[in-house]
Amino acid sequence: MTGVSSKRGGAAVVLTNRRRSILLVLSVVLLVASCQGTPGLISRIEPPELVSPPNGAVLQCPPRDEQGQQPPASIVLAWTQVRGAAFYLLEVYRSVDGVLVASRTVDPGDEGSVQLACGLGYLWRAAAVAEYPASPAWSVVWRFSITAPPAGATRGLQVPARAR
Repeated sequence: MTGVSSKRGGAAVVLTNRRRSILLVLSVVLLVASCQGTPGLISRIEPPELVSPPNGAVLQCPPRDEQGQQPPASIVLAWTQVRGAAFYLLEVYRSVDGVLVASRTVDPGDEGSVQLACGLGYLWRAAAVAEYPASPAWSVVWRFSITAPPAGATRGLQVPARAR
């Protein structure tokens, strides 16, 4: 057969000329192989490794303010940077009921800081996301807790008692 005809079946093109079919398949294989080292193209992105706070950490809550109000704890979550990541996703859940309490998109090189209530346990994870394919590569899940401050502890100025 001297001519090449094609039939479309689904998303693939089926060529009836055997030589051209082999050449087309070989071209596609070479194209895919050449993209394997390109960040964000065809290659699968690796998940980040969690760094801090360490798994099972118990963090201290800040003391109450002068009015006795409990401020939230400002927690910085850190993970390893992943080659080819366009951005990261950060999720924090309450460990007692699994409710999502914080979700952020974080640019490469930025930190993942969140404000969380004291006296609770949390689960957290991070994902690296490439431009293409855009499916996230999630890390393992780690846990930490934030202690409640002792009753009556305040951040205010402590005035010494007068000598009698």
